[in-house]
Amino acid sequence: MVLSTLQTTGILVGIIYYIMTLNNTRKNQQLTLETRRTQAFLTIVNNILSKEGIEHSKIIRSTNFANYEEWREKREKNPEYNTAYFWYIQLLECTGILLKEEILDINIIAQWNPGFTLQFWEQYKDVIHEHRKRTNNNMYFSKLEYLCNQLQEYYENHPET
Repeated sequence: MVLSTLQTTGILVGIIYYIMTLNNTRKNQQLTLETRRTQAFLTIVNNILSKEGIEHSKIIRSTNFANYEEWREKREKNPEYNTAYFWYIQLLECTGILLKEEILDINIIAQWNPGFTLQFWEQYKDVIHEHRKRTNNNMYFSKLEYLCNQLQEYYENHPET
């Protein structure tokens, strides 16, 4: 009888220990995921706030064009602008990928610095759409568009931000 009681108690302790271990593992996985998200976000922020990022941002903001042909001509004639454009648009495309894959959360992006992202989209969306038509490539910076659509939707639902 005593042996049976000890065996039952041992089994219950083992089950409780197993459940606690599973819960701790789940918590550690969640913390790891949050750490990865934070690292991805900080990498984007560090790139934007780097000396290179600030210079590219200035070049992009100071370059105006009326249509696709003028944009293309400026890109071809100005290597600094071309570099700045591709640097920035690739960064935003990668941010869109991380958002779509749920590595980043729209709340974090929207609360940090979406103003320039949306301005960039407004300035370049017609060029991007025209480039898609001319190259028959519907995926051309589609994750950037996804990012901007999610930001727009976020602001419509959260006007306080």
